[in-house]
Amino acid sequence: MNHLPLQGLFYFYVAAEAGSFKLAAERLFITPAAMSQQIRQLEEKLDIKLFERHHREVRLTEAGRQLLPYVQTSFNALQDGVNLLGQDPDPTKLAISTLPSFAQQWLVPRLGNFSKVAPDLTILTMPLDRL
Repeated sequence: MNHLPLQGLFYFYVAAEAGSFKLAAERLFITPAAMSQQIRQLEEKLDIKLFERHHREVRLTEAGRQLLPYVQTSFNALQDGVNLLGQDPDPTKLAISTLPSFAQQWLVPRLGNFSKVAPDLTILTMPLDRL
């Protein structure tokens, strides 16, 4: 199976949006030489020239313009998937695990005032045997 060079495709995506290997390199915190090398390796792997190189800018070739929307869609979909992993499935619920003595003596007496500030939040206290 022929594997896609994801790093090279991502660098292509950033460089295409930046219009410059130097600006893209700055966004990715790499050197312009490393950026240029990744793009060159991608072009060799695909056997297609993706950029026309000019003094202070790069322009997409016809092949690059054809590829870009697919790369953008793919990386945006990946980002959406990763974002889903970090979402709280129940953002209106707060679970607090603490020692029963702390909950009884300090936490619970203060929850009434907190509930006034955040009335839509459900608070669950869960006892711990020890820390």
